Amino acid sequence: MENKISEIFIPGPAGRLEAKYFKSKKNTSPIALVLQPHPQYGGTMNNKVVVETFNIFKENNFSVCRFNFRGVGRSDGEFDNGQGELADAAAALDWLERENFDNSQCWVSGFSFGSLIAMQLLMRRPEINRFIAISPQPNVYDFSFLSPCPTSGLMVYGKKDELVPKEYINELDKRLASQKGIKVEFESVPDANHCFTNSEENLKKVLDKYGSPVYVRHEIVHNKHVVESLKKIGAIFVEELDEIEDKTRPVIFSAHGVPKSVTENASNLKMTYVDSTCPLVSKVHREAENINKQGMHILLIGHKNHPEVVGTMGQLPKGSIDLIESTEDANNYINNSDKKLAYITQTTLSVDDTKEIIEVLKFKFPDI
Repeated sequence: MENKISEIFIPGPAGRLEAKYFKSKKNTSPIALVLQPHPQYGGTMNNKVVVETFNIFKENNFSVCRFNFRGVGRSDGEFDNGQGELADAAAALDWLERENFDNSQCWVSGFSFGSLIAMQLLMRRPEINRFIAISPQPNVYDFSFLSPCPTSGLMVYGKKDELVPKEYINELDKRLASQKGIKVEFESVPDANHCFTNSEENLKKVLDKYGSPVYVRHEIVHNKHVVESLKKIGAIFVEELDEIEDKTRPVIFSAHGVPKSVTENASNLKMTYVDSTCPLVSKVHREAENINKQGMHILLIGHKNHPEVVGTMGQLPKGSIDLIESTEDANNYINNSDKKLAYITQTTLSVDDTKEIIEVLKFKFPDI
């Protein structure tokens, strides 16, 4: 049964906050909070840009929430010049995280005044690792607090924004472009004004292109800093392809390599994939295939369940490769085939790591 959008109330610092919420079927789906434009200029959570943004997140399998700031609609309280609205956003994010404590990523988005609150929330909440700011107003609000901006994101503006002169957008772009370790993209929507009147479809295309995640099967490398930096710019890590609900999204295979069955499965599912296998690992794969073609049986020196070992053993039919993890394994190994033996090694092992094992194998099997 398809999940529906729920009408709810969230506990806020000034009372109840009226909200709408969509819960993804998957517990580890990313989450997103979408913020409305200025309450004193008719802004509500039902603003068309807010609704469109909400729907884009929904269609990309996010658990997503939009809500009315205090004093708007059925939300308690009254307008508080941004301070109270920031507290409302923090309370809404608290609630969203409690409902989705296993979320894979946390996004925040806001339109016009809502983009200011979104960016202020971003600076206070380190768990937010992506943002979308729509029609920011750097000529009205001071965005100098984005120094440095803690994560990558997207700024969207109308090319014919009648409220924000282009030079202010250019200045904000220049300031954020100079920061290292993040990437803030600026996208203009042709013929669009501040409120994207009659330009909703063009806005949707920009948001859809940016909002769709890229998946990575396994950690792309054994480097915590690299993995964390990829998460910051939107990568979602999965263990297997069946965890990816939207099979139209691209997936990256890790540098350790994958079994042939994984690439075949991706092709059968018509998925777009990028093979990031390390050239050294690919060389071992080719060597294993050549040895197999010569009619020899292969011994792989490596660690059981290491992604590289799993990927290498998966290049050939089952039974073509036996794993040797230690000198004890080498001493106890019995060649049950009538084939000559050859060995290959896991690339992340040093010469010293494999030296003793190779010596044992050569002593026991002089022709190896």
